[in-house]
Amino acid sequence: MDLLPGTDAQVAEEILVAELAELGFESFYTENGTLSAFIPATTEIDTEHLHMLTAAWAADLRWTQHEQQNWNETWERSFEPVELGNEVYVYARFHERKPGFKHYIEITPKMSFGTGHHSTTRLVMQLLLETELKDRSVLDVGTGTGILVILAHQLGATEIAGTEIEPWALENAEENFSMNGLTRFTLFDAALKSDDYGVYDVVIANINRNIILHMKDVLLASLKPGGTLILSGFYQSDIPLLQETFRKLNVELQRSLTENDWCALLLTKHM
Repeated sequence: MDLLPGTDAQVAEEILVAELAELGFESFYTENGTLSAFIPATTEIDTEHLHMLTAAWAADLRWTQHEQQNWNETWERSFEPVELGNEVYVYARFHERKPGFKHYIEITPKMSFGTGHHSTTRLVMQLLLETELKDRSVLDVGTGTGILVILAHQLGATEIAGTEIEPWALENAEENFSMNGLTRFTLFDAALKSDDYGVYDVVIANINRNIILHMKDVLLASLKPGGTLILSGFYQSDIPLLQETFRKLNVELQRSLTENDWCALLLTKHM
């Protein structure tokens, strides 16, 4: 499916990608002003919602059926390293390692989310940098490339776990963990096991607002009393709803960060 947004602004593109992801689209790339979004042919699409969405964005909609392949290959070829201040440098195997950073993360992105380019990934990374992680356990729900728990490991976390629903995403996370020296980690197939991942000092969920609300009980069951919950994948306007929802569950907001209207929250579960 090709979408031609009325604006080529990065912020508008990120919002549109997030809205399409909620409809089931799995991978995206932009070329010559065209945003291409891909969804498995077997996935049932809410076409009414899709047409409302494209109308709201003044976008032209085109459908094309393709053979299954890695639709992020074009994007991968143009993948640029990501720098987070002088703290973190994210790069692929074909990049030179730029000196002067405290943490280096090498990834092979394939079709998984989490390269450091998106605002939500950077915001969560910043919160991790501000959090004491030495000798702590960390669970990343919807780990994607695994970039967040790789950083947590480099910051001193000793027990690392992630969940993913797609087999290829699990394989990609495992590959990236191994490339970055993680020899002890746990990956859960969320398609088979979706409610009991153990308990952790820190739980990360960089997904989207609706899934976070749907999974709130699972997230909190996975978090130790006094533990840290880091949430992202939503907009600044979603903060009041999320803050109040978790406050009623005895989880208090401690810090929020925003970038391009995207937001990340750090909360604490009361003892």
